[in-house]
Amino acid sequence: MGLPFENTNGDKFGDINYLVLDNAGKISTAVIGVGGFLGVGENDVAIPYGGLRFDNKNGHRVAVRDAAKESLTSAPK
Repeated sequence: MGLPFENTNGDKFGDINYLVLDNAGKISTAVIGVGGFLGVGENDVAIPYGGLRFDNKNGHRVAVRDAAKESLTSAPK
């Protein structure tokens, strides 16, 4: 949690706010806080955890997914 989230183009969206576990105790969903400024006006968007990739960028770990900014900012809360 707290890991930065961006798309494959390097557009930054926000951070992973929560992780949701399934009945077996495995992570099934990452809840990403997108939009807003410093957490104000931010929307939580659920992303299937299996659809995320984790990379190192400039010595820091980031979560990455191929997604258009519009699809995440307009996704249901």
